[in-house]
Amino acid sequence: MKATDILDTLPIGLVVLDRSYRVQSWNHWMTIHSGMNPDAILNHSIFNFYPGLNKPSFIRACKTVLTFGNVVYLSQKLHRYLFPFRLPGGSVDGCEYMQQSCTMSPVHSEDGTITQVAIAVHDVTDTVLMERRLRRVNNLDDLTGAFNRRYLDQRLREEFDRHRRYNRTLSICIFDLDHFKETNDSIGHLAGDHALIEIRKLVTGHLRDIDVLARFGGEEFVCIMPETTRADAAQVSERLRSSIEETVLHWKNSEFRITASFGVATLRPEMLEARDMLEAADKALYKAKEKRNSVVSDAELSSTQASPIEQAGRS
Repeated sequence: MKATDILDTLPIGLVVLDRSYRVQSWNHWMTIHSGMNPDAILNHSIFNFYPGLNKPSFIRACKTVLTFGNVVYLSQKLHRYLFPFRLPGGSVDGCEYMQQSCTMSPVHSEDGTITQVAIAVHDVTDTVLMERRLRRVNNLDDLTGAFNRRYLDQRLREEFDRHRRYNRTLSICIFDLDHFKETNDSIGHLAGDHALIEIRKLVTGHLRDIDVLARFGGEEFVCIMPETTRADAAQVSERLRSSIEETVLHWKNSEFRITASFGVATLRPEMLEARDMLEAADKALYKAKEKRNSVVSDAELSSTQASPIEQAGRS
């Protein structure tokens, strides 16, 4: 078996470039995934076929290998992919192209001079997709499919710090299903579980992609609304409250309705931690629960004036 034949049996891509970035080797794996035969690309500049590689980061990596003989690793986390090979079945879980980790190594001539750079291309798409699925499962509430409390705490801290640092407006709402225990007692806990799932779906349908809905515990949920004023957050909450009230839920032979109360809070200068926002929204929720099936904002609990950062509208 010839050396070139051995290269064609490798389960990874192998590309060899000379100092002028002309392709000197293009193995069978690369042919399969690129749809390009070696005869079409050998001795031609790689940039003629993949102009996206003609950028400072790739050229710098090649020069590092050719000049110093270093091995350069291009991780998937930083670069996603080097060669834009579309996935056979189309986009999967946000991945349109094969995810790759690549290693660039020097190739020496007989006299020891570095003349070429070899690029090994590893397909890590399956690993990336598995990591994403595991991460998503770890962040989701088992019953409802909303984000869980751990993810809520993490994301709220991140959003709080970011909005506070850049003087942007941030709002949250906490909502609680009214007299939910009565639903469980009268129709059954499975009906209650069904209601939680349906309410999560309903609320998600009213939110933007950048909003975060999480189950706070029991029948309580929290929604993080970036770039949202108190007035807009209250308006969104009222729309959610009304939609929940109007929804008829079905369980076996039973029909029932549920109402919800909402507490809204908006980032203020005196708030130093994300927990301060949660406490403010929780106090507003407590007031809303007294009225039942209503929306109360933290502004209604004190005379605090709206802060300057609340002037920006909901994007």
